[in-house]
Amino acid sequence: MVLEGDVIVEVAALSHARAQGLRPGFRLLDETTLPGILSTSAQVRVLDCGGREPTIMARREAAGWPPPEPSFHWQRIRTAPGKTLGYLRIDAFDDDGATLADQAMSTLKNTAGLVIDLRANQGGNASAMRLASYFTGEAAPGLILLGRDYLQRLGHTPTPAEARAAPRADRIYTSAQVGAALKDNGGAAALWTEDLADRRYDRPVAILIGPETASAAEGFAWVMKLRSKATLVGRRSQAALLSADRLEFAPGWQVRVPTAGVWAPDGKDYGDRAIEPDVEVPVDATALCDGRDQALERALAIVSEP
Repeated sequence: MVLEGDVIVEVAALSHARAQGLRPGFRLLDETTLPGILSTSAQVRVLDCGGREPTIMARREAAGWPPPEPSFHWQRIRTAPGKTLGYLRIDAFDDDGATLADQAMSTLKNTAGLVIDLRANQGGNASAMRLASYFTGEAAPGLILLGRDYLQRLGHTPTPAEARAAPRADRIYTSAQVGAALKDNGGAAALWTEDLADRRYDRPVAILIGPETASAAEGFAWVMKLRSKATLVGRRSQAALLSADRLEFAPGWQVRVPTAGVWAPDGKDYGDRAIEPDVEVPVDATALCDGRDQALERALAIVSEP
């Protein structure tokens, strides 16, 4: 279940909550009953789409992690004779992200406009830079990672010049490659986009973001905001852009520990900075109850404009 304010905007398809009747557009009337031990039941009191106030008994489940596989899903839709639009939903940037980005853009390359949906994307790794390369048009710094070792040796907050001086790292698209680049370069690495020449996508692009958009997804959105003509649509992001390692501390239990901060190519610190959309689309419980996705509707309108 995903909340924005008190409005439920998404309910996982296989969840017990959905089986018990919980739906997007319902308003949560009491959040205090939600926390608890996994697999136990919670009493969820809501205002439903008909104005009633039922209490739904739902099992507490972890539906958001791991993300769906494959993490990239794409499709084309023909909207008029000779006109096709593309939709690309990305739920995570994993180690296969660069390969999936190439496959998706090979299919979507001739569309007249493209919507990229990051609203459920909690992050991942630097494979986001491969996808960004299809829209930025040149090889240039995308994100700068400064690790704990580098920052400790530096002994102060990096100046823009010190951040920009990070060693260049090309085609670093997996978590292991990012870790190796930081280790080999003293804890600093500038992740560059590529010049994809004739594979560059130059049609209108809209990117859907929201409060669940975090970490590597925010990094991708920042690069697109600053170095492409894409329009960001939806609601402000989570402000959780960082580089972290996943550590296992007991069987079946993992913790993500931040190990590097993220800076912009101009040396600005991206830490705890949410991305504001270019076009804000507030949550509308009535529209959700009617089965409408107003942010997606607005994004499609933008990429459909002549």
